[in-house]
Amino acid sequence: MSTSNSEPLTTENEVATCRGCGRALRGKPYYMGGIAYIPETGARAPANHFGGYVCSESCDRNACLEMLSSMPGAGPARRLDTPCEQSVRLNWSRS
Repeated sequence: MSTSNSEPLTTENEVATCRGCGRALRGKPYYMGGIAYIPETGARAPANHFGGYVCSESCDRNACLEMLSSMPGAGPARRLDTPCEQSVRLNWSRS
């Protein structure tokens, strides 16, 4: 089996993106283990409760709600559960 024509799974040009809005951030993607920064402020982008970087508190909340809603057997989430709420509060209390 030859893999000479296949493209690599990751590239050096890949950038981190916000999990909530998809905006490009400076730095490596979350799964590559790097650090990401918010371009406008230069502040370090915190990690969402479920993984991935977020650029604002509203993106953090929206990403958590989206993940909670997509869990098997769960209906649409209307509010964050306690662990997610604590994670969001901790992420943005440092700002």
